[in-house]
Amino acid sequence: MKKDVRYDYVRSAHSMLSEKARDCPLETKYESPTGKWHDPVDNPICTLYMQSGGGGEAGKHWGLFGQTRNGSDHVGLDLFATKGTNIYACVDGTIYNRRWHGGYGNTVTIKVKNPQEFLKFKKKYSLQYTSKGEINKGSSWSEDGDIYLFYGHLDSVIDYKFGQEITCGEVLGTTGRSGVVKGTCAPHLHFEVLSDYVMGSRSIRTRINPAFFVDYKGYDEQSAVEKKKQEDEKNKGKTVQHDGVKKLPYADMEGFIK
Repeated sequence: MKKDVRYDYVRSAHSMLSEKARDCPLETKYESPTGKWHDPVDNPICTLYMQSGGGGEAGKHWGLFGQTRNGSDHVGLDLFATKGTNIYACVDGTIYNRRWHGGYGNTVTIKVKNPQEFLKFKKKYSLQYTSKGEINKGSSWSEDGDIYLFYGHLDSVIDYKFGQEITCGEVLGTTGRSGVVKGTCAPHLHFEVLSDYVMGSRSIRTRINPAFFVDYKGYDEQSAVEKKKQEDEKNKGKTVQHDGVKKLPYADMEGFIK
């Protein structure tokens, strides 16, 4: 058998086994080959329901990046997570902010230590819902300067100080439902990748689609067990946990940017 034919067989077998592993209903921790990237939550899956509990076809793209909410901007990626789920530093960096952030509730923001190394984790990603407004990036996203990672709707955040160093895989806090005044049927982590941090800004211009970095599962990739877990949470009805374990100060936090 020729060498190139053998190679094709091996590659096909590897692809098939990878797909089987991805369908496994057990929640497993994804690790990049380099060991220097950690997804923001273990086994990231996109949300399938709205805050109100609505879902269906709209729910499949509601948590994605772009104009996916009936034409309105969604500047991050919503990853389903029940209250108390650990969130992680995706890469090495420093704490840039830790505060209450309007509709996002308790939040923490990381300034990436090495932006050019971070960009090496950018992977090929095909937009899943272009017809519903999913886009690649905002008009002012830049790969020539700083990069920040933003985590929202948190239940708790470790008591960090501004500029404190954190390492890849370090637990930063836990997910919750903070910031959602009327409560939600779809608890999740709101995660953003941005190139310019402006206090309180929700502009999509400086953001990039987090799906280029997070190895999340869309609707078609989620197992029946994972879909059922989201459905069960939705069926509990709206739960209000607006402040999380402890509501962080809104502004003028000592030692943090103003």
